[in-house]
Order: sequence, then C-alpha cells, then structure tokens
Amino acid sequence: MITTDHAATLAGTWAGFTVRLATTSDDLQAVVALRRRLRRHDAFYDPDGDALRDAVSYVWIAERDGDLVATGRAIPFATGAARSLEIDAPVADIGVDNSFMEIGGLVADPGRGLLAGQAIMRLATAWMAHNTACRRVFGFCRQPVTVFYRRLGFAVRPTPFVPTRSTVSGIPLFLIHRDLAAPV
Repeated sequence: MITTDHAATLAGTWAGFTVRLATTSDDLQAVVALRRRLRRHDAFYDPDGDALRDAVSYVWIAERDGDLVATGRAIPFATGAARSLEIDAPVADIGVDNSFMEIGGLVADPGRGLLAGQAIMRLATAWMAHNTACRRVFGFCRQPVTVFYRRLGFAVRPTPFVPTRSTVSGIPLFLIHRDLAAPV
C-alpha cells in the first residue's frame, strides 16, 4: 500500500461514509478479510495478486460508524503492476501511459454499504486529482456494473474484450476510463 506524506489521507465524507486511505497493517488486514468474505466465490478473487497489487496501490476504505464497509484501490500505471497487463486489456485504445491509474478491487458490503462504492469513487478520484501526478483513471468491469461507472462520469468502451489468460479468462469485460479532474 502506498503511504503518503500528505496530511490529507482523508478523502472526505459522502452519504454518511468516511473515505480514507488504508494506512496501517490493521487496515490492510480488514480489507483482505472483507474481500475474502464478499468475493471468495468470484472469478475476480485473487488473494495473491491482490496482495501484490495492494503493495503498490493507494488502497481506499469506506467506513460507516467505524466499520469497514467497502474498499477499492488505484494503481499508478507506472508501477507495472496493473492487472490490465495480466489480461491483455485493450488499454492502447485509450492511450494509457504513466499519467494513468488503474482502479480495481472495488467491493462493498451489500447489506451495509450499497452507496459506499460510490463514495470511494467520488472522493478518492477527487483526492488523487489533487495529490498525485496521475490525471486519468481506467479499469474494467462486467456489463451489469457499467451503469454504476457511467453514473460516475466514466466513458465505457462499447465493445467488450474477453481475456484469454488469468483467473478471468472467458469473462467479457468492458474498459472504463475518465479524467480524474472531471466533475462527478
């Protein structure tokens, strides 16, 4: 997990959720436990890959009443650890370079954090626009989730791509992207 010298590790609050960077090993252990609980039967669940990506990522958490209800991460593309590189995502279509971050690992407790994913995306992207050198974000998702990202100002590549390697082989995915500074 990337730690920061910025005093502003808190992105803010939205809809009753507090969004901040994970900064301690306890934070990261809670993130791992949440992912395991919510995604252990999902093709995207990759605990070993998650650990490697978390080590070079901004790991975000959303809390309500002191409890972790959602998490997500942003990996500076310059690290070379982006998951898109593992699955042959068509990132050349949007001109991905070192000014991009890859977003991923977004999970929210459906019973307590339905809007928490939105809180993370709204507040973390604004924080990254002001506190990092990256200017754009991209990621990929399954078709039903494209509506979520469109509502947050993401462009969605109209044709899915189908990875041929990794744990998500054969699952149609959509490339999403947006400027970090774009209003949501």
